[in-house]
Amino acid sequence: ENYDKSHAALSNYDETFAYIAGLVENGALVIDLACGPANISRFLIAVKPLRIVGYDLSEQMLLKARKNVPQGQFHKGSITDFVLDEPADLVVNGFGLPYLDRAGCVQSFKCCHKALKPGGYLYLSFMEGDKEGFESPSFNPDVDIYIYYHRKAEIMEQLSLMGFEPVREWALDYKEPDGSITTDNVIVVRKV
Repeated sequence: ENYDKSHAALSNYDETFAYIAGLVENGALVIDLACGPANISRFLIAVKPLRIVGYDLSEQMLLKARKNVPQGQFHKGSITDFVLDEPADLVVNGFGLPYLDRAGCVQSFKCCHKALKPGGYLYLSFMEGDKEGFESPSFNPDVDIYIYYHRKAEIMEQLSLMGFEPVREWALDYKEPDGSITTDNVIVVRKV
């Protein structure tokens, strides 16, 4: 509930969501990885009719996702080993990379590449840096979660090696509860 009302509802990503909605046609298949309460999917289908399939490991988040986007299909599954019946037009991983180390990111990117049709798009966001460790997220300060930061240059290198080309990127400032600023990188790449 706290995540749905705070972090997942942030409007500073709206420009990026509107951009990716404009990349795909009506009826496109969109995969929402680490979908949480499906706020990204909810934004996208408000812009145009899309077919949504989401994956998350949390049953509670999936319940919220099904309520928020009743026309979507939401499944319990990992962002590092999902499999689709048909190729997707767009894969969105809005908030999953902070929970993956480098090897996990590479595995997720491989799955995304396999899941996308040629010319399909991948949307990623992640926190810039090279630190890792337990942090209390702003949406639940009573819990510590192990979080990974990633360097944009390293992410882009991995994506390029897998056959993705850059399309667009943003650097968004996120104000932490302690007043410090974290840079969230958002990138869109295309499967060549």
